[in-house]
Amino acid sequence: MEIQPQLVLLEKTLLNIEGLGRMLYPELDLWTTAKPYMERWMKDQVGIKGLFDRTKRNIYSVADQTPELPLIAYRILMAYDKRLRTIEPVNKPTTQPASAPVLSQIISGATLLICGTLVLLFGPGQWCQKQQEWR
Repeated sequence: MEIQPQLVLLEKTLLNIEGLGRMLYPELDLWTTAKPYMERWMKDQVGIKGLFDRTKRNIYSVADQTPELPLIAYRILMAYDKRLRTIEPVNKPTTQPASAPVLSQIISGATLLICGTLVLLFGPGQWCQKQQEWR
């Protein structure tokens, strides 16, 4: 098993801090002391709150690309359609594969999900304010 050097250094640092702390204050239990801080940090970084904070931080870069989503979806569908036309039909010369409608539904659903998320996060008024700030 390969161990990252950063983790070894972190463990070494924590052991040194614990040893120094016990020399200065023998009743110190570093793990009990650090538990509430670590729990709060985990909730902020990994929990739902962390997810929303990361989404808010990254949404501005994604928002710039949002107007391009329909064009990107169209290009993907056209490339997929072109690929389907170049494949030699085996048994059914006039029908499309069953996956073609599913792919278009997935792309449409993903586009709607992204646009809906942007509307929920910003709302119409906030979106206009952010556009004015960017200019």
